[in-house]
Amino acid sequence: MLEEAATPRNWTIRDAVRPGIQAVSSHWKPFLLIQGVALLCVIAYYKSQSFARGAEMLQDWKVAGGLVFAFMAGAIAGGIVPEIARMATGTVEGQGWSRWQKVAWTSLVFGLVGIFVDLFYKGQAALFGNGIDAATLICKTAFDMFVFAPLFCIPFEVASLQWPQKGWKLSEFFRGFGVTTYRDSVLPVMLPCWAFWIPVLVCVYAMPLNLQFVFAIFAEAAWSIIVVYVATRSEDAETAPKCA
Repeated sequence: MLEEAATPRNWTIRDAVRPGIQAVSSHWKPFLLIQGVALLCVIAYYKSQSFARGAEMLQDWKVAGGLVFAFMAGAIAGGIVPEIARMATGTVEGQGWSRWQKVAWTSLVFGLVGIFVDLFYKGQAALFGNGIDAATLICKTAFDMFVFAPLFCIPFEVASLQWPQKGWKLSEFFRGFGVTTYRDSVLPVMLPCWAFWIPVLVCVYAMPLNLQFVFAIFAEAAWSIIVVYVATRSEDAETAPKCA
């Protein structure tokens, strides 16, 4: 009751913007490394027949593997590849067993996200079709960024990544979907999410359906560096806005 009666520090837009800026500032090396490789892959797909055949082989694996492939691809892209990028750029966080526990949990979370994204892309195709005209690309990108991401995907990522810090209590996991957590932890992720994903998704949705997932899941490797940093950042009680 005393905590509820305390006067909270006023929340400002700076509270939402600051974590995303800090994340990019702290992890720009692996972030740019993965984005650079992703860009080279897209260019190579259109310029190299051998690379295109390899991408189509991944497409065939994706079709054959179904949701199992989606889970494994999401786990590798969201958990393993970013850790390799951190090692390559000298920005590894933590050490010993705790470090690998975090990598394992992050991989599991993004494996599940891989399944959600695969199902979502199929739903998008059913809803808007498979055209690559401007109207279709705008509709798919807008629905993804302003419905799927803010109402489900990002809240799930944040709540799941914060769960170990909250002692694995189920009640704390569901509190992660509350209004206060959305304001303090999800909204700071949304701003860099829009900046990163909107241009990426325009390219993704211009690809064939099964290749959409393959290319998007690779970009997920770069994105996971940011969302993990923002969702699990260590801030003391004085620096974070308080709940009323």
